[in-house]
Amino acid sequence: RLSALDAIVVYPRGLPGRGAKLSWSGTPTAAPGVSDIQFVRAIIARLRSPACFETSRVYATGKSDGGGLAAQLACQAADIVSAVAPVAGAYYPIAGGCRPARPVAVAEFHGTGDRVVPYAGSARRGLPNIDTWLAAWARRDDCTKVHAPSPVAPGILQQRWSGCRGGSVVEGDRIEGGGHTWPGSSEPSGPGTTSHALDATARIAQFFGLSGGRSFQRLVVRVRRGPPGDVDGNGLLGVDADDPVDIG
Repeated sequence: RLSALDAIVVYPRGLPGRGAKLSWSGTPTAAPGVSDIQFVRAIIARLRSPACFETSRVYATGKSDGGGLAAQLACQAADIVSAVAPVAGAYYPIAGGCRPARPVAVAEFHGTGDRVVPYAGSARRGLPNIDTWLAAWARRDDCTKVHAPSPVAPGILQQRWSGCRGGSVVEGDRIEGGGHTWPGSSEPSGPGTTSHALDATARIAQFFGLSGGRSFQRLVVRVRRGPPGDVDGNGLLGVDADDPVDIG
């Protein structure tokens, strides 16, 4: 359903890592010598030629390790990414720490029943407590106002920080009993309970400012990728764009 948003939607693909699992850099199973931060930078640079878009409005979302990549981009590529919205993200430690070049708006969605990436974190795996992770982003963004946690839907408690530098905001939706799943999904998205009290895709669209009903072309891009040593030194072989659809 992300493909239906008023946006150029890009679907990158990880590389086989340990155990042949498709992985992103920064995860325990990542392929050695790969920088997916540079990979994403190369995708955006390549898209500037065939597609016209506002470089100040580049956003990232993803689930699990993909959510972790979105968070990495916020830390290491804030010059090109202005907001991220990870779902059930796995936030492994980043070499050199998280030092974004500018404030980044953050919205996070996580179930308390997630047994793959526990809400409480895992010291053994280097995964943070989600409440602690959100508070750290509020400090990075110099947020001055902490809102009392409030219910936004049955079983959904939202934490929110505002008054942040650069107009950014930090939000976290705690999904009571939610599993390692995409809230609102009508298809299986992972182990555990899927909450339908919240439509994460709609919330992310709203958070990114993509639900205003503006009229422009929708473009879906799927990225071809080869070994790390290929084009651009990061495995970017090219992009394939579906025929643009005028949704006006």
